[in-house]
Amino acid sequence: MKTLAALVGFCLWAAYSPGYAQEVAKDTMHVKAKVEHHFGIKELDVFHKTLHPLVHESMPDGDYETIRAHIGDLQEEAMAIGKAKLPKKFASRKKEFQKQSQVLVEQLTELNEIKDKVDDDTFVNKFNEMHEAFEQLAGLLTEE
Repeated sequence: MKTLAALVGFCLWAAYSPGYAQEVAKDTMHVKAKVEHHFGIKELDVFHKTLHPLVHESMPDGDYETIRAHIGDLQEEAMAIGKAKLPKKFASRKKEFQKQSQVLVEQLTELNEIKDKVDDDTFVNKFNEMHEAFEQLAGLLTEE
C-alpha cells in the first residue's frame, strides 16, 4: 500500500512539476522586467518607465490595445526629452542626441496618427522601429 501511495505521489509530482517550474520562471521574468534603468536624464527615465512595460509585458502578450492607449503619453514624454539638458560628460553628443530625440518624436507622432487606422502587424512594425530609435538615443548616454 505504501508503494502504491508513493507511486501515485510521484506521478502527481511529475505531472505538476514542469508547470510549476514554468510559473516560477514566468514570475522571475516579470520581476526582471520591472527593473528600472536610470539614464541620468529625468525625461528619458520618465519615458522609459512608460515604454518598458509596453515592450516587455504588453508586446509579448499581444496586448496591442494597451500599447495603442499609451502612444500619446509616449509622444508627450518624447517631446520633453528633446528639451532635456545633457550631463556635461555627454556635451559633445548634444547635437546627435537632439537629432535622435527628434526622430523619436517623429516616429511617435506618426504612430499616434495611425494607431487606430492600421492592422496589428503594421502597428507592431512601426512600434518596434520607434523602440529601436529609443535604444539608439539611450545608447548615446553610455560611456565609452
